[in-house]
Amino acid sequence: KAEIPKALSSLKAEGKTFQLVLVIETLNYFGDLEPVFLSIADILAGPGSVLIITLEHFIADHVTDSYRSRTTGRFEHTAEYVKRTAQAAGLSILACEQASLRKDGNMLVVALTRFESAGSRTRRTDVGMGDVTRSHR
Repeated sequence: KAEIPKALSSLKAEGKTFQLVLVIETLNYFGDLEPVFLSIADILAGPGSVLIITLEHFIADHVTDSYRSRTTGRFEHTAEYVKRTAQAAGLSILACEQASLRKDGNMLVVALTRFESAGSRTRRTDVGMGDVTRSHR
């Protein structure tokens, strides 16, 4: 899991940016999406760039629920958590749709699809104990 943000950081170090990033059937293996979204925001080429992801979705029983692990080892995320985490990374949400992704045994897996985020260039500045993400134009 830690390898994806590391790989994205190496792309940024090489000066590579992208107009379109597709992350399909991958983020289900991450609970905390913050490091992934921060890394993706760093390689988006700026305003007009698009990130499209799919995630397994669940409706939280409690307001504080953000994601949970399934018995399969994959994670399910709430739409609210994904939106909040993407926005904290400097990504603007354009659309979020629910659709049937696949069947897992006899269960239908509901996914967030076409979750498009228009990227703005972001710069992370290390400050003390954490990172601060700032959008700049």
